[in-house]
Amino acid sequence: MTSRMRTRLAMALRSFLPNRAVQVRHREGVRMWINLRRQLGLAVRGAQRYEPANVARLRSLVARDAVVYDVGAQVGFYAMLFSVWVGPAGTVCAFEPDPENLDLLRRNARSAPGGPIMTVDAAVADTSAETDFLVDSVTGATGTLRVGGVENSLAHLWARRPPDRIRVRTISLDDFVYARRNPPPTLVKIDVEGCDDLVVAGMSRLLDDIRPRLFIEGPRRQGSTVQTLQSRRYRIEACEVSRDGSPYVLIAHPE
Repeated sequence: MTSRMRTRLAMALRSFLPNRAVQVRHREGVRMWINLRRQLGLAVRGAQRYEPANVARLRSLVARDAVVYDVGAQVGFYAMLFSVWVGPAGTVCAFEPDPENLDLLRRNARSAPGGPIMTVDAAVADTSAETDFLVDSVTGATGTLRVGGVENSLAHLWARRPPDRIRVRTISLDDFVYARRNPPPTLVKIDVEGCDDLVVAGMSRLLDDIRPRLFIEGPRRQGSTVQTLQSRRYRIEACEVSRDGSPYVLIAHPE
């Protein structure tokens, strides 16, 4: 069985799982709530063994007492770790537009093990407004602001059903900091299903004034994110690359 066949089989089985919340053991002695169908990878592998390379990379970037933004937080896998790492004097801001994910994110935030987790019910983009958010219509496991972002989901591969559309707020990080007077970040973790260019476009003032580090998973292959960051004197560290040679996981360091 090929890797693609295994992936498709796993995705097909996901739709038959109960859509309910369960609690799992996390790293750092933390427990967290996940949705069994949506966060299948966490349920099967266990949160303690999930994405070890990214966890190690992020751990090296988070300082005590820091302010960390988790953009595309889902239910808070990384937000909970950030809370431990920044400690009681630090702050975590977790952004998530999907209502079902947001419900579990808030539940997890209430038991934040270290620094407080501020949950923000919005998709981070280039402007503050309202727009459609596209969600995989079968499992709800994937969501995006951009058409095509859920093209590899179960809905596309098996059911051939278009994604569900929900109306969500968007917010730019510049507005979040400068208009709403929230603490600026020292690190921004971005995982937004190929819409990272929108996130970066909406934080130009932060990039120039505050100069936070950025950790981006799945940056757009067109290279617009990388080009924008390089034009603002950021050095790009490619941690993982796609088959076409473009960065898949990158860290942007201010020079």
